[in-house]
Amino acid sequence: MELNVIYNEDCYEGLKRLPDKCVDLVYIDPPYQFTMGGNGHSEIANRKYKSKKEIYSLDTDITKRTVGTGYSSGGGCFGTKKRNYHSQINQTDVNLSPERKAYLDYVEKNGKDAEAERLRVIANAVDNRENTYFISKGFTNNLLDELCRIMKKIYIYIWCNKEQLRQIIDYFDDKGCFIDLLTWHKTNPIPTCNNTYLSDTEYCVMARESGCRIYGTVETKHKYYISQCNVSDKELFEHPTIKPLELVKNHIINSTLEGDVVLDCFMGSGTTAVACKELGRNYIGFELNPEYWQIAVDRVNGVSQKDKKLKEKGYLSIEDLM
Repeated sequence: MELNVIYNEDCYEGLKRLPDKCVDLVYIDPPYQFTMGGNGHSEIANRKYKSKKEIYSLDTDITKRTVGTGYSSGGGCFGTKKRNYHSQINQTDVNLSPERKAYLDYVEKNGKDAEAERLRVIANAVDNRENTYFISKGFTNNLLDELCRIMKKIYIYIWCNKEQLRQIIDYFDDKGCFIDLLTWHKTNPIPTCNNTYLSDTEYCVMARESGCRIYGTVETKHKYYISQCNVSDKELFEHPTIKPLELVKNHIINSTLEGDVVLDCFMGSGTTAVACKELGRNYIGFELNPEYWQIAVDRVNGVSQKDKKLKEKGYLSIEDLM
């Protein structure tokens, strides 16, 4: 597999073609569920219902979702459009553990009572252990196993929501890794807070095996990053949950040296690839959605979607005139 290429394919299949211990760092922002409002004491699993008889699947088709609950690639708040990427994570209730199915079947027939709560606790224990339930995870530990296989030593950044934190931290803690929780705080979050705090913080778990150094400087090593939402980048590269390039570059500076290989198997609009290119690192990328794959390839080659559309309309840039 060539370096500095973004492959338009399912990462679950693409990773199988990579040899053991071939990358220095994994940097990913996988799809995960977002929520917009509270429903009392309920945990995220209770958001799986549209009604008592209809269960949400992890469907990335926006036409099948409503504002208020759904799935997004990254930390978006609403998900009212352009959330149809990374459909390799599209899973349905066939992934339910027997314990989870027993809980859901009981609630469908009897509603929520003391017995339902007992079954829910059992199901949660099984799901936390086996990670077969996708309601808030977006990926299973099978993917993490595969990523660990291809890393020279475990060194990984995973953007996630708070419901995924336990899964990810437990997984890498069991492997004896050092773990840090990094955050991006947005100063202009969407002001939607239906019985919840604002969606102004995104989480990134960093896990590293013993012997993996943290490089960088005082300027790059802050555990938090504060900025506005990436409105301008979203317009340029048409991806709703794009991460700040400066932040991604800081993480890569802190965890790699020039010439190292960075894998991003959920490439989106190509931020990781651009950061690697600017910093003299090599990258390997996967992006299933052909539209976002093309956006990422264009972006690495210095072409924004805004410029592309202007050229399609016959407008010339300054570079074209020189």
